[in-house]
Amino acid sequence: MPENDEIKNVFYDETDQKLYLGSFTNGLFMLSTPKFYTGHIGAGDVYYGQTAYTHNTILTAKGDILGTNGYTKRINAVQKLVPSDYLSILTDSLHRIWVRWGSQLYQLDGTTFAVLRKWSLPGEIA
Repeated sequence: MPENDEIKNVFYDETDQKLYLGSFTNGLFMLSTPKFYTGHIGAGDVYYGQTAYTHNTILTAKGDILGTNGYTKRINAVQKLVPSDYLSILTDSLHRIWVRWGSQLYQLDGTTFAVLRKWSLPGEIA
């Protein structure tokens, strides 16, 4: 290996858990592992429908907010609207939450979870 291709500097950032490797000819390489978290609410912890809620949390179609470091919170308003269909939930660019139940489509406020709009369609929404 030519001398110029060797790693010349190594730095580990403990706060961000990143390893920086530097060489004269190949530049700087940043090595980090993606963070993966699991959350547990209780029995039946299966979450098919999920949407990004905040930078560190997701909102599930069951109405549970799961976050890093074990943060959990149940949003009863979502669970009341969607008592058993846990497959569909979306967040739009205005941070409104969209859920469906049978032939009903709901648009919720992303902060208060109040129903903003409701549509009743002629058939079940797939």
